[in-house]
This record gives sequence, C-alpha cells and structure tokens, in this order.
Amino acid sequence: RGQQQQDSLHTRAHAKGNTRLRTGEVKRNQGATHIVDGVNDALFMCSCTSSSCTIISHSTQHCQQQPPTLSLLVARCPNTKMCSHQSLLLLVSLTVASLSAPTTAVPLTWTEVAAINTPPEGRTNAGVAHHPGTNRLFVFGGRGANGAYLDDTWAFDLNTGSWEEFSTVTQPEARHSMIAGMSGNDFVISTGQGNGFFNDVWVFDTVGETWTKRTPTTSDAPAVRYGSGGGIFLGHNALMVSHGFSSKRFSDTWKYDLGSDTWTKVFGGTNEYDPDYPHARCLVGSAMTNNEQFIMFGGCLSGGGTGGPCPAPDSWLYEGSGDWTRMDDCPVPRTYSGMANFAFNGRNEAILYGGAEKTGQILETTQTSADEIAVVDFDTGSWSRYEVAGTVPEARNRLGMASTASSAVMFGGLSRSGTALNDVWVLTGNPVDSSTKSGCGSYLSMPILHAVFMFLGWGVFLQAGAFTARYFRSRDPWWFKMHRGLQVTGLLFAIIGFAFGVASVQSKHGMFAHGGLGFVIMILGLLQPLNAFFRPHKEKGKAPTRARFWWEQLHRWSGRIALLLALINISLGVLMILAPKAVYAVWFSMFAVFIVVYIVFEVRHQLSGGAKPKGTAV
Repeated sequence: RGQQQQDSLHTRAHAKGNTRLRTGEVKRNQGATHIVDGVNDALFMCSCTSSSCTIISHSTQHCQQQPPTLSLLVARCPNTKMCSHQSLLLLVSLTVASLSAPTTAVPLTWTEVAAINTPPEGRTNAGVAHHPGTNRLFVFGGRGANGAYLDDTWAFDLNTGSWEEFSTVTQPEARHSMIAGMSGNDFVISTGQGNGFFNDVWVFDTVGETWTKRTPTTSDAPAVRYGSGGGIFLGHNALMVSHGFSSKRFSDTWKYDLGSDTWTKVFGGTNEYDPDYPHARCLVGSAMTNNEQFIMFGGCLSGGGTGGPCPAPDSWLYEGSGDWTRMDDCPVPRTYSGMANFAFNGRNEAILYGGAEKTGQILETTQTSADEIAVVDFDTGSWSRYEVAGTVPEARNRLGMASTASSAVMFGGLSRSGTALNDVWVLTGNPVDSSTKSGCGSYLSMPILHAVFMFLGWGVFLQAGAFTARYFRSRDPWWFKMHRGLQVTGLLFAIIGFAFGVASVQSKHGMFAHGGLGFVIMILGLLQPLNAFFRPHKEKGKAPTRARFWWEQLHRWSGRIALLLALINISLGVLMILAPKAVYAVWFSMFAVFIVVYIVFEVRHQLSGGAKPKGTAV
C-alpha cells in the first residue's frame, strides 16, 4: 500500500443511455483507470501524492494544487504532475486509500447568485432558458409588479452575477406564460398571453443579439394559447407545445421544427373522461426530459368549457408519438409550479418546486414549505419529497425554471406575500443524499366533496328508495315509510353535492357533458317531491282514476330516468375528477353490482306477477 504507482486517472461522463456507468465505477483499460462521475461530458487527468493532488482546469490551462480531501471520488495517484487540455467540470479530490472507494454524499443545495449590477424588475411567468456555452440565463417578458405585460430581453451571467439588457429594433409582443427554450445559440419563445393570445414563434440570436419572427411553411398550427407545457430539449431543435388555454382549454400537442419551420400535430387531444390521457388544462408545470419528450404536472382543468379539478394533482410523461404515461399522485395539487429535468448521475428524474396550492376549489391543503423539492422518477412513475438544507429561496409560484447539464436555475416569481421577485437561484446536488419528507401531501377540495355527496345521494340513498318502492310494495305500510325517508335523505345529500359542484366550476357550467347532465338530473330529482305532494290520492277499494294513472306513470318513469342518468353521470364524474385507479375499480364494480341486482329482482318481480300492497292507499 505504501508504494507509489504511476497511474493516469481519466474521469469522464458518458452520454445518457442504457450503457451509462454509475458513479464510482472503475474500469481498467490499457493501464488507465476510468472513474465515471455521471454528471458532465468531461475528461481530465490528475495526479497526487499523499499530501496533495494536481487537477487540471481547462479554463485557465494550468494545474492546480488541491488537498486530498474526500469529495466525489477517492483513488490512488502518483507523485507526479500532469496537465491536460480537457475540461475540468468537477472538483475531484483523491487520496491513496483505495482505487474504488465510495462517493461522498452530495445533498440538494440552493445557492443564490447575487447580482452585481441593476437587475430587471420583479416579474412573474417570464420565459427563461439556459445557454450552456456561455452559462447565461436568458429571460424574456413576463408580468411586472403592476400587472403590466413586459417585452424586454435580458441575460444573466451565472459565473459573474452580471445582468445585461438587450435593446433590439424588433421583439415579440409583450406577454407572459409562454413556452421558452434554447436551441444552439437561439433563445426561442412561443405562445403566451398579452393584449391577446399568441401562437407565433420568435427566435433571439444570442450572438447577433437580434429577434426574428419565424414564418411557418405549413398552414396548420396550434390555436393561440397560454399556460402550456413543453419547451426544447438541450441540443435539439424541436419546440413542443401542449395543452393551454384561450377561449377554451386545450389537450392537443404540437411540435415546431426550427430547421424546417413546420408545425406538426403529434397528439390530437382527448376528452374530459378518458383516463389514459391528460385532460384539457392550462397553467401547468413542465420540463423537457428528452428530445420531443416532456413531463407535465398539475394545472387548472375547470372552466373554459371543461370541468375537473383546479388545481389538479396528476402528472404525465409525454414519450413521443402520442404516447402518454401517468405518473403516481403524491405532491399536493397546484398551478404555476416550476419544473426542471434533473438527471443527476444518470437518473431519469425531474424536480418540481413551488406553485400555487390554494384556489377557490381548495378548502384545505398541505402547503408546500420553501425547503421542499419533489422528484419524479420516470422509470418507476413514483414521486419522492426531499428537504433542502441550509439557505432556501422564498416560497413562490409563477416562477421561471430552466435545466442545465447538472443543475436547475430559477428566476423570479410571485412570493406568498404578493411580491414580484427578480432573484436567481441554482439548485445542485443529489436528491437521494438529502433528507426525505415522509408520505405525500393531503388536501380537501370542492370537487371531492361534490363527488362524495353525489355518490351518497344519487348512488346510495335515492337508488335504495326507488328499489324499495319497486320490489317491496307488498310490505305495506313499511315500504312507503322507507321509500319516503330514503328519498328525502338522498335528495338532501344531492342538493349539497350539487352546490359544491356548481361552486367548483369557474365558468360555463353546462358546456360539458357531466355539468349539463347534472342540471337535468337535479331538475328531475327536485320535481319528484313536488310531484308526490300534489299527487291524486287513491281511494281504498276503488280503481285508480285516470289522473292517478298518468301521475303514477310520470312519477315512476321520471324517477327511473333520473336514477339511470345519475349512475351514468357519477361514472363520468369519477373519470373527470382524475380519481386514482382504485376508485375507478370500486365504483365500476358497484355499478355492475347495481345492474345485476336490478335485473335479478326485476325478473323475480315479473314472475311473481308484480306483488302489490293490499291495504293502504297512498
């Protein structure tokens, strides 16, 4: 062990893929030791003695002496000095302990990059993207503290903390809540809301410092919208735009090829009741995960001709070619959150930070703390919650977030006190080396209460009341008392549920099937007690009058139609509310049981000649 060996240590990160080596893995190849850092595409050489290590810095082209403290990797180096022209992107300290010692923990850490000059005004919903070649964060537009739409363009140097504003002859119209990304040296924005809604594509040349509006070569294009998901994956030229809102909420997905200036619809959209695809929504959190692939979380589904939760709890991975995969539910529902791809050590993950958890629909929620980062694993579909130690940013929503090769950069947003922010923070580290937060967030919303009360009203009590009147009339007068009690109780539950349903929809209540059908069902339900109150009474021992006959037909069939429509509408509601699959299974199993029981009892009823009461007239 005490002897020194001449070994060149080459450390490099391989491109993301199935052949990626894990951090600390050692491979022998022609006398060289390869240790994978898993973060950057870097290659460097170093040497060390028992007291110091020589590490190469590409930026200054010289060797630096570093103490052999344990950092990311531990290995054995000789007492020689070697310089290389390759990039040094990670500080690696080496010791003579072992060639394959384990890596140290690198917990999640927020670092504020303080500005050295005057920054842009505080803003929300700005378009942001990171330029890896210059390590600058580009910012366009947003909404100022006074609510004004902005059209200014800035770049923030993450190395120096310097802001630069660009004065251009032309620029995009002022807007916020747009899609933004970086393609080579081009900062690209599309869609958004300002004095109207947009579907245009603008490119800012970060070298020439000019804006150019692209002209699509195809006539087909997405409808104008804002609050969409998507972006551009680093090193590619496909701009993705999905979902959003203008005159209505959208569920389609588009790709703009910056090379050919063509729009292509890659997913035609869905309806509010299909559990296999993300329903129409806006104000989502989103991040690119690969070329033409992205993750999307939460958003607002209610209003604009659609129903559903606002905010929503679901997250979806778009994997290209119209394929969507739903991730598990865990973070509390929110709008205006920030997301970034976070492939630390080759892990297929993205982070979720911030967002607005409270809306008119939310009655109670676990508000996310400022030190919480939620991480979704694309391979398993599971979420984990982590606590970031040390100094953390002020909790916020409507933030801008961009991905880098090994970190996430956050700019601006709206604090919980209502202040428009303009600070810049960088998140680094490994989630699995950080403290975890147990469990998932909990919340109570109006759509949930609407579902519960409607299930009890129309799915239990009113069904039982009608069942009693149809198949137990021979047990007079017990059947009538039970029927009346169950119907009154069920109708009270239904009225409460209906009120929660109306309050939870932001606008255009009857513009979607579940909402319109709900109004029809409630009208039929409310007419039943009035119908019963004004019924022509039946006299003992006498045949029913003609009025009584038609009243019985109206009362029976309007009630039966209402109950059947209610079962259908509850099914639509379960699908629209984005319930977990376990809830789907329970409800549709109950629906099947209802149908079977009704059929069995109806057959018995018909075979028995339709048993009727022999005494009391009602």
